[in-house]
Amino acid sequence: MTKLENNFLQECSCTSFSSHYCGLNLSSLVPPKIQRGPRVLKVQAGQRVDIPCSAQGVPAPAIAWFKGRSAVPIDGGQFSHSLDGALSISSVQLPDAGVYKCVASNVVGSDVSEITVRVQGISVRAVILPLVLARYNFMPVLSGLCFGGLCSLPLTVT
Repeated sequence: MTKLENNFLQECSCTSFSSHYCGLNLSSLVPPKIQRGPRVLKVQAGQRVDIPCSAQGVPAPAIAWFKGRSAVPIDGGQFSHSLDGALSISSVQLPDAGVYKCVASNVVGSDVSEITVRVQGISVRAVILPLVLARYNFMPVLSGLCFGGLCSLPLTVT
Protein backbone atom coordinates (compact mmCIF):
# COMPACT_ATOMS: atom_id res chain seq x y z
CA MET A 1 0.00 0.00 0.00
CA THR A 2 1.32 3.47 -0.90
CA LYS A 3 -0.10 6.73 0.40
CA LEU A 4 0.92 10.37 -0.20
CA GLU A 5 0.51 12.60 2.85
CA ASN A 6 2.19 15.92 3.75
CA ASN A 7 4.83 15.48 1.01
CA PHE A 8 5.85 12.10 2.43
CA LEU A 9 5.38 8.85 0.63
CA GLN A 10 4.18 6.23 3.10
CA GLU A 11 4.73 2.72 1.85
CA CYS A 12 3.76 -0.43 3.67
CA SER A 13 4.83 -3.72 2.19
CA CYS A 14 4.35 -7.21 3.56
CA THR A 15 6.61 -10.09 2.67
CA SER A 16 3.77 -12.63 2.60
CA PHE A 17 0.04 -12.73 3.12
CA SER A 18 0.40 -14.78 6.33
CA SER A 19 2.90 -12.38 7.86
CA HIS A 20 1.81 -10.05 10.62
CA TYR A 21 4.81 -7.75 10.05
CA CYS A 22 4.78 -4.86 7.65
CA GLY A 23 7.69 -2.49 7.14
CA LEU A 24 6.99 1.22 6.97
CA ASN A 25 9.12 3.30 4.59
CA LEU A 26 8.81 7.08 4.67
CA SER A 27 10.48 9.03 1.89
CA SER A 28 10.35 12.76 1.45
CA LEU A 29 8.93 14.03 -1.82
CA VAL A 30 10.36 17.18 -3.36
CA PRO A 31 8.58 19.27 -6.00
CA PRO A 32 10.53 20.02 -9.19
CA LYS A 33 12.90 22.98 -9.27
CA ILE A 34 14.43 24.08 -12.59
CA GLN A 35 17.96 25.46 -12.44
CA ARG A 36 17.69 28.83 -14.14
CA GLY A 37 20.01 29.48 -17.06
CA PRO A 38 20.12 32.13 -19.78
CA ARG A 39 16.84 33.89 -20.56
CA VAL A 40 17.83 34.60 -24.19
CA LEU A 41 19.82 32.42 -26.60
CA LYS A 42 21.10 33.90 -29.88
CA VAL A 43 22.00 31.48 -32.63
CA GLN A 44 22.90 31.72 -36.33
CA ALA A 45 20.49 30.13 -38.80
CA GLY A 46 21.61 26.63 -39.73
CA GLN A 47 23.45 26.02 -36.43
CA ARG A 48 22.54 23.59 -33.65
CA VAL A 49 21.13 25.02 -30.42
CA ASP A 50 20.72 23.28 -27.06
CA ILE A 51 18.13 24.90 -24.80
CA PRO A 52 18.87 23.85 -21.20
CA CYS A 53 16.28 22.60 -18.70
CA SER A 54 17.95 20.96 -15.73
CA ALA A 55 15.41 20.08 -13.03
CA GLN A 56 15.71 18.37 -9.65
CA GLY A 57 12.97 16.76 -7.58
CA VAL A 58 11.84 13.53 -5.90
CA PRO A 59 10.68 11.59 -7.74
CA ALA A 60 12.68 12.78 -10.75
CA PRO A 61 10.52 15.17 -12.76
CA ALA A 62 9.33 14.55 -16.30
CA ILE A 63 10.24 17.32 -18.78
CA ALA A 64 7.92 18.66 -21.49
CA TRP A 65 8.70 21.44 -24.00
CA PHE A 66 6.33 23.99 -25.52
CA LYS A 67 6.67 26.80 -28.06
CA GLY A 68 3.82 29.19 -27.47
CA ARG A 69 0.86 26.99 -26.57
CA SER A 70 1.94 24.03 -28.72
CA ALA A 71 4.00 21.07 -27.58
CA VAL A 72 7.33 20.84 -29.38
CA PRO A 73 7.32 17.67 -31.54
CA ILE A 74 10.21 15.60 -30.16
CA ASP A 75 10.79 13.51 -33.27
CA GLY A 76 14.49 12.67 -32.98
CA GLY A 77 15.01 14.62 -36.22
CA GLN A 78 15.18 18.40 -36.03
CA PHE A 79 13.98 18.39 -32.39
CA SER A 80 15.39 16.01 -29.79
CA HIS A 81 15.37 15.76 -26.02
CA SER A 82 18.46 14.80 -24.01
CA LEU A 83 18.55 12.91 -20.70
CA ASP A 84 19.36 16.10 -18.79
CA GLY A 85 16.16 17.74 -20.09
CA ALA A 86 17.69 19.99 -22.76
CA LEU A 87 15.87 20.54 -26.04
CA SER A 88 18.14 20.34 -29.09
CA ILE A 89 17.29 21.88 -32.44
CA SER A 90 19.65 20.38 -35.02
CA SER A 91 19.51 23.09 -37.69
CA VAL A 92 17.72 26.13 -36.35
CA GLN A 93 15.81 28.22 -38.90
CA LEU A 94 14.17 31.66 -38.70
CA PRO A 95 10.69 30.17 -37.96
CA ASP A 96 12.20 28.40 -34.92
CA ALA A 97 12.68 31.77 -33.18
CA GLY A 98 10.37 32.43 -30.25
CA VAL A 99 9.69 31.71 -26.60
CA TYR A 100 10.23 28.12 -25.49
CA LYS A 101 8.76 26.87 -22.23
CA CYS A 102 10.22 23.99 -20.23
CA VAL A 103 7.77 22.34 -17.80
CA ALA A 104 9.16 19.97 -15.14
CA SER A 105 6.53 18.00 -13.22
CA ASN A 106 6.17 15.14 -10.75
CA VAL A 107 3.45 13.95 -8.32
CA VAL A 108 4.17 16.84 -5.93
CA GLY A 109 4.10 19.78 -8.34
CA SER A 110 5.67 21.51 -11.30
CA ASP A 111 8.05 24.31 -12.27
CA VAL A 112 8.22 26.34 -15.49
CA SER A 113 11.08 28.16 -17.18
CA GLU A 114 10.93 30.29 -20.33
CA ILE A 115 13.80 30.92 -22.75
CA THR A 116 13.69 33.16 -25.82
CA VAL A 117 15.52 31.88 -28.90
CA ARG A 118 16.62 34.54 -31.37
CA VAL A 119 17.71 33.31 -34.78
CA GLN A 120 20.03 35.55 -36.76
CA GLY A 121 19.92 35.36 -40.56
CA ILE A 122 23.00 35.01 -42.70
CA SER A 123 24.42 38.29 -44.00
CA VAL A 124 25.74 38.12 -47.57
CA ARG A 125 27.58 40.78 -49.58
CA ALA A 126 26.76 40.69 -53.27
CA VAL A 127 28.89 42.20 -56.02
CA ILE A 128 26.89 43.27 -59.07
CA LEU A 129 28.22 44.69 -62.34
CA PRO A 130 27.14 48.32 -63.05
CA LEU A 131 25.72 47.31 -66.47
CA VAL A 132 23.31 44.87 -64.85
CA LEU A 133 22.26 47.52 -62.34
CA ALA A 134 21.80 50.13 -65.07
CA ARG A 135 19.64 47.74 -67.08
CA TYR A 136 17.22 47.42 -64.16
CA ASN A 137 17.40 51.14 -63.22
CA PHE A 138 19.18 50.49 -59.90
CA MET A 139 22.05 52.93 -60.51
CA PRO A 140 20.47 56.01 -58.81
CA VAL A 141 19.75 53.99 -55.69
CA LEU A 142 23.34 52.74 -55.50
CA SER A 143 25.17 55.98 -56.17
CA GLY A 144 28.36 56.11 -54.15
CA LEU A 145 28.58 52.30 -53.79
CA CYS A 146 30.53 51.68 -57.01
CA PHE A 147 34.30 51.16 -56.81
CA GLY A 148 36.54 50.18 -59.71
CA GLY A 149 33.73 49.19 -62.03
CA LEU A 150 32.00 46.92 -59.45
CA CYS A 151 29.17 47.88 -57.14
CA SER A 152 28.49 46.19 -53.84
CA LEU A 153 25.30 46.20 -51.91
CA PRO A 154 24.46 44.59 -48.56
CA LEU A 155 21.99 41.75 -48.86
CA THR A 156 20.35 39.77 -46.09
CA VAL A 157 19.08 36.31 -46.95
CA THR A 158 16.04 35.19 -44.98
